Amino acid sequence: MNNKIILRAENISKGYGNSRVLDLERLEIYRGETLCILGPNGAGKSTLVRILNLVEEPDSGDVWFDGARVGHRDVQARRRMAGVFQRPHMLKGTVYGNVAYGLRLRRLPAAEVAGRVEKALWALGISHLAGHDARTLSGGEAQRVALARATIIRPELLFLDEPAANLDPLARRNFHRDLRAIVGGGGMTAVYVSHSVEEAMAAGDRLAVMKDGRLVQIGPCEEVYQSPASDFVARFLGAEEAEGAEGAEGSAAADDARPGHVVRLHKLKADG
Repeated sequence: MNNKIILRAENISKGYGNSRVLDLERLEIYRGETLCILGPNGAGKSTLVRILNLVEEPDSGDVWFDGARVGHRDVQARRRMAGVFQRPHMLKGTVYGNVAYGLRLRRLPAAEVAGRVEKALWALGISHLAGHDARTLSGGEAQRVALARATIIRPELLFLDEPAANLDPLARRNFHRDLRAIVGGGGMTAVYVSHSVEEAMAAGDRLAVMKDGRLVQIGPCEEVYQSPASDFVARFLGAEEAEGAEGAEGSAAADDARPGHVVRLHKLKADG
């Protein structure tokens, strides 16, 4: 990871009907990092990622990609991004055709398409599935195909919205292993959304913790985990109050960051 900002969001707000689901002052994503966005259900994580991925337009605020202001109609910017989601949609046809889809849209030479698809399938251990009907795959197989399809176009930004949520533990570990190898080896920047602390610790360089549509803490994974800025972050990450802090959980200030507040953390084992 370096200190160059590849994506910046400022003053982002989004609501549906009378419900405000996102109110983000500022978020910066650095080139080459994997940023994990963590929070409970309803925290606004998926809405934020759809806006950052230029799939959805905010009610207000700006997104800047590689120094230029962009929006959901910016086709050229969107072609430099890709996504993998919780329930990947498999196109009709073979696994090979699904993985080759983005390259063919870009009208790459057939020989280059074949070479890159073969390499992507091999890297993810799914070469044997090349001729299979993509709609008959298991959950773990479909996620690997989706990861190959997203990364084969060599995006600068890869968005992953709870991609391992429906996988069994072994498939989840394998997915995280493959993700780390591909993102790291390809020099990509990744934004990984999860509500699982274990997944975030396994996948990320930095953690961004969200609550009620707001960003409540961001920093390197170990720093956030060892020094939660509020009782909410501590509880969400699996902390328990240290001696002398009893009763704070029910107080009006329970979710406010307090200088000198001490928490003791349970040991977590990162998945993978």
